[in-house]
Amino acid sequence: MAAPVPAAYYAAPVEQPVVYRPAPRQVTYRQAPRVVRRNAGRSWQKSAIIIGSSAGIGAGVGGAVKGKKGALIGAAIGGGAATIWDQATRRR
Repeated sequence: MAAPVPAAYYAAPVEQPVVYRPAPRQVTYRQAPRVVRRNAGRSWQKSAIIIGSSAGIGAGVGGAVKGKKGALIGAAIGGGAATIWDQATRRR
C-alpha cells in the first residue's frame, strides 16, 4: 500500500525579489503669518476731545483763581499744553 499524499490547499511559496522603497516624506504645514492692522494714529475726534477737555479744565481753574481773565489765560494754557502733548504722543 502506498503512503497517502497530503492535499495541497495553498500554493507553494514562490520566492520574489525584495524591493526597498524610501519612506514617504512627512508633510508639515506652516501657519500663514498673521496680519495685524494697527491704526495709523489717533483720530481727529479723539484729539479734539483731549484738547477741548484740557482747555475746559484750564478755564475752570483759571476762572476760579482770577475770574474771566484767568479763565481765558487758563483755557489758552490748557489747550496749548494739550495740543503739544497730543502731537507728541499721537503715533504711539
